[in-house]
Amino acid sequence: MFTNYSNNSRGGKSSMKKFMKVISLLVITSLLLVSVACSGSGSPADTTNTANESAKASGNETASDKQGGVLRIAYGDKFNCIGYPAGSTTYYENQVMDAALETLGRYDDSGVLVPYLADGFKMDADALTLTINLRKDVKFHDGTVCDAEAVKWNFEEFKASGRSEINDVASIEVKDPLTLVLHLSKWNNSIADAALFTAGRIISPTYFKANGKDAAIANPVGTGPFKFVKWERDARIVFEKNKDYRVKGQPYLDGIEVVFMPDTTTIVSAMRAGEIDVIATVDGTVSDAMEVDGRAPISRPLTSGTIMNGLMPTSNDPSLPFHKLKVRQAIAHAIDKEAIVGMNKKLGWAYSNQWTPPGSWSYNEATVGYPYDVVKAKQLLAEAGYPNGFTCKGYVNSGDVKLMEVTQAYLAEVGIKMEIVPIESAKENEMTGIKGTWDGILRWAGRGEADIAPVYARTLTDEGVRCVGGVIHPEDIKKLIDSAVAAKTFDEKVAISKELSKKVIDDYCLLIPFASISSQVYATDKVKDSHLGYYHISHWTPELVKLEK
Repeated sequence: MFTNYSNNSRGGKSSMKKFMKVISLLVITSLLLVSVACSGSGSPADTTNTANESAKASGNETASDKQGGVLRIAYGDKFNCIGYPAGSTTYYENQVMDAALETLGRYDDSGVLVPYLADGFKMDADALTLTINLRKDVKFHDGTVCDAEAVKWNFEEFKASGRSEINDVASIEVKDPLTLVLHLSKWNNSIADAALFTAGRIISPTYFKANGKDAAIANPVGTGPFKFVKWERDARIVFEKNKDYRVKGQPYLDGIEVVFMPDTTTIVSAMRAGEIDVIATVDGTVSDAMEVDGRAPISRPLTSGTIMNGLMPTSNDPSLPFHKLKVRQAIAHAIDKEAIVGMNKKLGWAYSNQWTPPGSWSYNEATVGYPYDVVKAKQLLAEAGYPNGFTCKGYVNSGDVKLMEVTQAYLAEVGIKMEIVPIESAKENEMTGIKGTWDGILRWAGRGEADIAPVYARTLTDEGVRCVGGVIHPEDIKKLIDSAVAAKTFDEKVAISKELSKKVIDDYCLLIPFASISSQVYATDKVKDSHLGYYHISHWTPELVKLEK
């Protein structure tokens, strides 16, 4: 069986010089827009987890001299959804939600899922169940009770929205006001992560039913440490202290103000002037300025809960060159991915030749990948029937055009003429959504998780929900995904996941990974215990934050 976890235990190198000057001009104005309301590192197959207040307490510090104040966080990206978890498409929307909405589970320092809003949970592989125990006397900000019926409604609404992460839940049984049992159609060893974290950010059913989905999107009504006050579109989001929060003495702050600052030069000036406390959107301008100021990130490199980025050619359209494996492999060899990543290390980039963060338990060191080799790229193109290359389109979020220009230059060296097509976030979401597709090379971003099989399932199977319409769905990949999710021992799950990581790249080249990105977050010295970018890219600990006086 899985190990039990508990809260109580803690080639063509000469070409590179031609592009280094181009690469050095990269200014990534925002981290890629991706859905990272993610599953984590995997939970045991037959495990009981009970809540421990130390999982969310800040140790034995005395906070009396650090209470009060308003934390001001600057983001350079726009928000579209801050109160309806199933509708969130970016990690920073999830970060903002964390002020008011709590997840049933969180990840601890070792990446293990532990109860948070939930009081405990138990997975039973033989019975095909996940039992969730809730805390008593927890209320939503509208005064209604957060009980088993409320959580059941949240799960049902999540599924009804079209999200697939908890599709293996066949039915939900409310045993008593504080206990619900999820009955599975088949065993899924990632179900706890999916239910307690991905689908586990809980909102008030009463508010939703009375006001509707559109209102819920703009008004987070949860059980969290802060209550929503107002959202001034493209300006700021304001939260005030929840004086009735379920944990006595928390939160320590009087409020949180999220400030929208699209110009990073303005962000730097605001930080230096003491007008903001945290910079949550980092580009080269910010990182260089913080280095000059002698300020290091408060975040850290992660092996799960990151953003993966790279390219995803359309592979399921026989009319396009990318339908041929050798063409996809040629593109992968034509780009010096390590050089590009090296120029962005200060932005939290770590090179990866597979859709898995380096250092995670599913990362396969045996994956060969596609090292930079212009000669090999040209050879593969010739073998595929394109000795003189071809023309194509390259789709990229408008904030990442400069990076796509570098890709364009590399591809031109092997005869591929790529027309860059900038797209706004709404169009990108449409193209990569359940019914969307694209006809070229997509500048791709996706979840970076140790528990990679459920993430692959979102794209590489017929039941997927993101980028599903632009790639082939090999049957042997589907079988490996199913086997990894159904494994009843952790060792078995690791072995299958590693095989999956290698096959997706070496056998099919379904995508061309560049990097695993851990968020870079900077803060003034007075900000303590925020844990932004510390456990997982999409969550932090707003209830613990203190501002030293």
